Amino acid sequence: MQIRFVYTSSPVDDPERIERIVAALPAECRKQQIDAAATQVETIDADTLSVALVVDLSDAELRDAELCDADAAAEPIRIATAAVQLFARLATQFHVSWDVGHELDPHLGRIVADAAVDELVDEVKTAVEVARSLAELIIDDEFVEPDALVIEADATDDREDATWEELFQPPDSFIRFPELE
Repeated sequence: MQIRFVYTSSPVDDPERIERIVAALPAECRKQQIDAAATQVETIDADTLSVALVVDLSDAELRDAELCDADAAAEPIRIATAAVQLFARLATQFHVSWDVGHELDPHLGRIVADAAVDELVDEVKTAVEVARSLAELIIDDEFVEPDALVIEADATDDREDATWEELFQPPDSFIRFPELE
């Protein structure tokens, strides 16, 4: 599962400054060691920059063999918080502010040049933890209760499944409960 953070800049009057921000982004990602995170950059209305940073929560599971469990579990949080620091540095360097959000909460906070981002870092950490918790409860894009038994269907299953039309048809007879009358 992934969580996609979106950083949207305030309007920038100078197209050259937008180009400098876009050019500086890969080097800054390498400095923060988040170049493995997928980034998507687009210009909106010719004066606003939108950068989407995708943090893969399954990275922790894939790296268990390489890292100890604590390091693997902390990697998505490290990437997400390093991204906040990266955009704080870009805000200071290029005199631009950034609105930060993700799929479920498009308004986590705002990064302004030379302003503290500690609260935003806490919000980002919480978002990653919540997404990770939800990822544990979701199997194949469906919610599953933690203690629920998951039964996979066999290809040799001979019973017929009801069609959608049959599921929405009322039963042939209404069952009455004399106790309730």
